[in-house]
Amino acid sequence: MKKILIAILLLAGYVLSGTGLIAAPPPPKDTDIPKIKAEIEAVVLRVERVAGDERGLHTAINDLMWYLQRYRKVVRSSPELTHDMTKRLVIVFDKVDDNDINRATKSYMIEIVGDSDNSSEAHAFILRMINSKNERYRERAMWSMRGNGVHGDDIYDAVKALMDNGEISYQKFLYALKYANPQRGLKEIQNFLATTKDVNQYTSKGLLLCDYKDPELLDILVDRYDEFKNKVPETPEERAVYAPARAAFDPDVLKKYMEIREGKRFAKALAILGSKGISGDEDLPLFEKKLKSKDPETRKATLDFLDVQISDSAIDKAKARAILKAANTRETDGALKVKIRRIMKQLAK
Repeated sequence: MKKILIAILLLAGYVLSGTGLIAAPPPPKDTDIPKIKAEIEAVVLRVERVAGDERGLHTAINDLMWYLQRYRKVVRSSPELTHDMTKRLVIVFDKVDDNDINRATKSYMIEIVGDSDNSSEAHAFILRMINSKNERYRERAMWSMRGNGVHGDDIYDAVKALMDNGEISYQKFLYALKYANPQRGLKEIQNFLATTKDVNQYTSKGLLLCDYKDPELLDILVDRYDEFKNKVPETPEERAVYAPARAAFDPDVLKKYMEIREGKRFAKALAILGSKGISGDEDLPLFEKKLKSKDPETRKATLDFLDVQISDSAIDKAKARAILKAANTRETDGALKVKIRRIMKQLAK
């Protein structure tokens, strides 16, 4: 019975991965790399062979993207493979014209190179696309940079020059600076978040900041949150892509931030966590730690939060009761002691 259940689960995973509902299976072991190289080589050969057939080329490029996505980790560990692929794709790119189907296909080719390879040929090609007058190709080149393929100061400087010259929007393409050079891009993101008045920009660039996975960076987001938490865009176009200010925070990074902050910033972060509605039993160790804080504002904020969580039955009452009982023994602030006892009475109902 156990073997049957495992087989069913494996089959379900295989089917779902094909639909994009769950991640593709992990890359094969190193012993299978020759097979992977052969599969990708076969598709690249087909790309070259059907370059004069618009629909055939489009299908072949889509297949190549599928293989690269499936074998992402293995391919990235083989720069020789991606370097060779880049050189051959660039030749095909320059050979075909820019009719309707080919424009879409060539955009995918730009994405493949930008996302897969960091060779000198890849840099030259992406820089050519960044400086192209073809807006579609330029945007695809910048969008393709996601930290694993093309990156470096030359790419950063090219994008920044276009921004400084007013040829592309600073706020729209700020992410490209981050992926071209994360450390240089960080300062630009921080400066932007310090001055923006736009809630959509606060949210999108907040997520870009959270992408660094460093809780120490979140002060600017937390400090400005109250300015944006009730703000809604004014125009229909802005409202169409509206996301509330709380969406600027990655939950895992926010919780790590709460681990290292006390007082007003901790209280704000806790309020943001509450507005996101994503707290549960897994956060009880954090709350237990904060109830031991020497800072009374931190302890009060934690108790206020637990009061709401307990009322909403979002956490295990038995676990909460044990934490509060210990906190009551330690607490020296009279008002907070009263609050603890009131919450414990609520738990007993």
